[in-house]
Amino acid sequence: LCATFEALVGALYLDAGIAAARRFMAPLLESSAPVIYASGGLQDPKSRLQEWAQGCGNGAPVYRTVAEHGPDHNKTFDVEVLVNGEVMGRGSGHSKQAAAKQAALDALNRLSRAAGAGTGGN
Repeated sequence: LCATFEALVGALYLDAGIAAARRFMAPLLESSAPVIYASGGLQDPKSRLQEWAQGCGNGAPVYRTVAEHGPDHNKTFDVEVLVNGEVMGRGSGHSKQAAAKQAALDALNRLSRAAGAGTGGN
């Protein structure tokens, strides 16, 4: 649904311009924007991992599909995320996008545990 909505907004922008896209989006964002900003909900795991990687002077994460399981109508994808050629996390999902998001979350969780272990934390 997210990709469909994004395509709709993009088509509106391309067809009628930025002003029309803003008029369409403004009422939708008006009530939810403060909640999204307050919760940090704008940063999905892939964005957070990319910020970490680039903040440490590494290249951008690379997502690699390593396996596909199941029939065409109900596939599960396995994805690895690599930073500087090193596997940082793995994830599975019913779309490559969902699997990549899980891989990024796995990488962030591993980084968090490693940072806690390295500082004497829990």
